[in-house]
Amino acid sequence: MIVCLPATVADLPRLTALENAAFASDRISRRQFRYLLSRALVVKAVDDGPDEGALLGCLVLLFRRDSRHARIYSLAVAAEARRRGLARLLLAYAESESRRRGLTGMVLEVRENNEAALALYQSAGFRHIGRRLNYYEDGAAAARLGKIFAGEAENVAMAGRHDRLGIGAAVGKL
Repeated sequence: MIVCLPATVADLPRLTALENAAFASDRISRRQFRYLLSRALVVKAVDDGPDEGALLGCLVLLFRRDSRHARIYSLAVAAEARRRGLARLLLAYAESESRRRGLTGMVLEVRENNEAALALYQSAGFRHIGRRLNYYEDGAAAARLGKIFAGEAENVAMAGRHDRLGIGAAVGKL
């Protein structure tokens, strides 16, 4: 069975190896992971079955004091574990943690040409809220996506606050 747990400093070598295997550029370094472990929520997906402890995925979730939204900074799944629902599991964990902290949504950036990731996020309730040109090291553009959590009456009332992030227009689409 796959479980999601907060990562620790002991996970640094495996987190870095997963990041390097998952991405060709714009990778989080070991030093950056060490910093993020103290400032963000770094979640690992591990197998507690026969391959106990195998790191299969990772999500980095950022929080800001002056924002009602968490930011998904990175989501990586090991190649051998793809298409098994791990990304969805990590997203669900991130949403649950964001809600627990009283936040009302999440935002992220993803390569515009990453069709698999775009489909995943859209099926998870994220909507296109903008574009960032030259976002990645190689000059590629990023699609900016946002999700306002459904089921909270205050979300509609707070739509004006979401407009600062460009999410307000997505409220009616949820």
